[in-house]
Amino acid sequence: MELNLASLLNPLDKEDFLQNYWGNKAIVISSKSKEGFNSLFNWQKLNYLLNFHRLSYPDDIRFAKDGETLPPQPQKKWSSLLQQGTTLIINHIHELDPILAQLALNIRYELGHDVQINTYCTPSENKGFDCHYDTHEVIILQIDGEKEWFVLPPTIPSPISSQRTINDLPPDSLPYLKVILKPGDVLYIPRGHWHYAVSSGDRPSLHLTIGISCETGLDWLVWLTKKLQDSPLWRENLPLLPNGDSSKLQKQLQILAQELATELQKPSWREEYSKNLLIKQGSREGIKLPQQLGYDLFNKGLETRLWREKNQYFQIEKLSHNSLRVTIGSKQLDLQGEDLSVIRWILQQTEFSLLDLAEIAPNLDWDKVIEPLLTQLIIEGIYFTN
Repeated sequence: MELNLASLLNPLDKEDFLQNYWGNKAIVISSKSKEGFNSLFNWQKLNYLLNFHRLSYPDDIRFAKDGETLPPQPQKKWSSLLQQGTTLIINHIHELDPILAQLALNIRYELGHDVQINTYCTPSENKGFDCHYDTHEVIILQIDGEKEWFVLPPTIPSPISSQRTINDLPPDSLPYLKVILKPGDVLYIPRGHWHYAVSSGDRPSLHLTIGISCETGLDWLVWLTKKLQDSPLWRENLPLLPNGDSSKLQKQLQILAQELATELQKPSWREEYSKNLLIKQGSREGIKLPQQLGYDLFNKGLETRLWREKNQYFQIEKLSHNSLRVTIGSKQLDLQGEDLSVIRWILQQTEFSLLDLAEIAPNLDWDKVIEPLLTQLIIEGIYFTN
C-alpha cells in the first residue's frame, strides 16, 4: 500500500474527508482488504520492539488499565501485566520503525502539521482508558483483533491542553457513534470529541493511533512574541503604579496595543511564519553512512543513482550571476558554479542517475565541476546514493 493519507482513507476520497469530517465529526471507514494494515505494523514488529529496543517508562512505553496509568514496571513483568488485562502503549513508534516513519513524514507533508504515531495492545474484554478527549486529531488503524469504540460530542470547542481540569466530565448524552473496528478498519475522531474503547472478540486488539497536532492562532502569537523580543519597545519595563495609580500603565498599554495592531498587519510576519511551518514539512534529518563520510559515493559508475525526499519544502533563490541558495526541508545550502542551469536541473530532480546527468551536461568537467558538487550535496545530507 502507498504510505499516505489517501491510501489509509480508501475508499473514502481524501478531499471529501477533509471537507466534511475533519474537525467536525467522527467517521468509520470499513476495509474490504484481506491484508489490512499488516504491511504497516504487526505482532512480529511489536515483539521486535519489546525485545530489542530499550524503551524508557513512561516516555516510550507505559501500561494502563481501567483508566489508570500504572507506575513504572520492569520488563520481566510486561507479559504478566498483559495477561491480567492491562493495555500496553508504545509512544512515538514512528521514531522506531522506518515504514511508520515514512508514513508519518508523508502525512506531515500532506497536512502541514506535526504527526505522531503510537501503538496500543489491549487484551480481549478489557479497556485501558476511561472516557476522555484528546487535544489533537486522531486517526485509528485497526491492525488485529476487534475493539468497540464509543464517540460522544465535544464539551469544549477546540480544546487545548492547558484547559484540562480534573473536573472535566463527558457530555450527558449517548454516543453519536458506536462501532466495532475489525482489522483494516479506520476510525477518525476529531479533537475534543469524547471517546472510550473496549477490546472485544476472542483475540487481543492491536491498533495504531495517528495523532495530528495542528498549530493554532495561539501558536502564531507565541511565535510572534519571540520575534518582538528584538524590539526595545517590547523589552522596556512597564510603568510603576505609585500608590495604586495605573494611569501611566494604561497609557503605555495603549501604545503597545497600537504597535501590536501595526505588527499584526505586516505581511512579512505571516509569510515568515507560513514558511517556518512549510520548512518543517518532511524535514527528517536522515543519515547515510559511509557516504556522508565521503566513501562509496559513485561506486556504480554511471548507473549510480541519487535521490532525495520528495515530500518536503523546496526552494531555489538566486544570489548572484554564479551562485544560488537551495532550501530543502530544514537544510539550506549556498552553491556556486559557472553554469547555474545544470545546478538547477540537479536540484529539481528527486531522483536521477549519473547517466541522466551526463546526457544533460555532456561537456562539464567531472573532476572539477560535477564530482565536487554532488559530493557536497551528499555529505550535507541533501541527496543520498544507492
